[in-house]
Amino acid sequence: MKPRNVLLILSDQHRADAAGCYGHPVVRTPHLDRLAAEGVVFDRAYCSNPLCVPSRVSLLTGRYSATTGVYSLGAALRDDVPTFAHLFAAAGYETVLAGRMHLVWSDRLHGYERRFSPEPYKGPFNCREYWRDPLAEYDFQGAFASAGAGESRHLVYDRAAHAAAIEFLRSPRASERPWMLTSCFIIPHEPYQAPPEFFSLYDTSDLPVPPPHDPARPQVEEMYRSFDRYKGFHKWAPPAETIRKAVAAYYGLVTCMDSMIGELLRALEETGQLENTLVLYTSDHGEMLGEKGCWHKSYLYDASARVPLIVRDPGRVPAGRRVRTPVSQVDLFPTVADWLGTAINLDLHIDGRSLLPLIEGRPAPELERRGVLVEYADYGVRTPMAAWVKGSHKLTCAPGYPSVLVDLDRDPDERCNLIDAPAAQPLRREMERELAAAWDPDAVRRTALDCQYGLTLIEAAWKRQGRM
Repeated sequence: MKPRNVLLILSDQHRADAAGCYGHPVVRTPHLDRLAAEGVVFDRAYCSNPLCVPSRVSLLTGRYSATTGVYSLGAALRDDVPTFAHLFAAAGYETVLAGRMHLVWSDRLHGYERRFSPEPYKGPFNCREYWRDPLAEYDFQGAFASAGAGESRHLVYDRAAHAAAIEFLRSPRASERPWMLTSCFIIPHEPYQAPPEFFSLYDTSDLPVPPPHDPARPQVEEMYRSFDRYKGFHKWAPPAETIRKAVAAYYGLVTCMDSMIGELLRALEETGQLENTLVLYTSDHGEMLGEKGCWHKSYLYDASARVPLIVRDPGRVPAGRRVRTPVSQVDLFPTVADWLGTAINLDLHIDGRSLLPLIEGRPAPELERRGVLVEYADYGVRTPMAAWVKGSHKLTCAPGYPSVLVDLDRDPDERCNLIDAPAAQPLRREMERELAAAWDPDAVRRTALDCQYGLTLIEAAWKRQGRM
């Protein structure tokens, strides 16, 4: 019998390897580890776009950014585009949202029946101010000034939203009809400040951290040096102690979030709902955390683009299964539709595919043969970028820059470019052909870059909503 309820847990900026169940030797995540032991873990799950709003829109709709046209933090999902919240609502579920989904403009629900906490940003993202100087440099040093033990406004917001989610799970209302609750956390997104009790779990004097970046010997591919807004990252190398504090705080935030996930599971357990609930955990993108001299998100390296994805489905998912096939968050929409037994109208232009065969351990030749797309075109990047992941290989391209082909099995740090290796040419041609069929950089440029980094689309949205 399929579970009656659905709990989607979504964090912000949690890199896939920063969890015990993903093999990290230091990070403590006992509750995610429990979900992994009792469910299925996707080892190669990717966001569609390593930036908050585009990634979340793709997750909700099953569409790549190339289909939604959403590339920036200020771009809105059209009100007439269905989300998987609409799917559950149509199936009779109570759809509830707790925490920040980072929905912008007028519609802050997009299929959710109600939400317990407003978006933390009071108005639409101020793109006019933001893009007044699109080449302005990120305040890199300022981002590390407060690294260490502390309490950020993100955590204050998360705790309030989390308390509302727990209250709902324990309320009589949760037993009145099937529900789909999306519980969102902003952490472990920077600032790198973790509550003292979680920061102290990680010894900064003995913490493995990336080697400091040497500005004289840039490690980042040429395409990322067009990343003007983050130029500051390559002009100042943080002191080693600052890096350790930032990394320890990030790990502390991951463990803090994990403890709240444990409280969600405990509430389900104590109310007799856990074995009747499908639980999914993922994040909107990763975090570079100092690798290759880079921090935060927006890169197509696995540290930024790969995300955790764990599914616990009692009675349906064999416990402890791991899936190595590359998958995308655009697959979640058709997966939950398949789980509900709901046919998707093909006119919806869904880019994802149902993962139920992989979840249940059935043959999935179509999923095994395909590639998944990760793209990026915001924050002052001069040219669109895309990665195509197929099997153990990843091809990264940007018009006008040398392409990069890596074998993630043999080179997980993505340092050995195979693009000109004679033995790799058949695979290179195949992946280039598939990427070209899935992604048109000229169309992306017209949508996201030539329109003054999305400003024209935003002004169009303003006009539709009577703001101009």
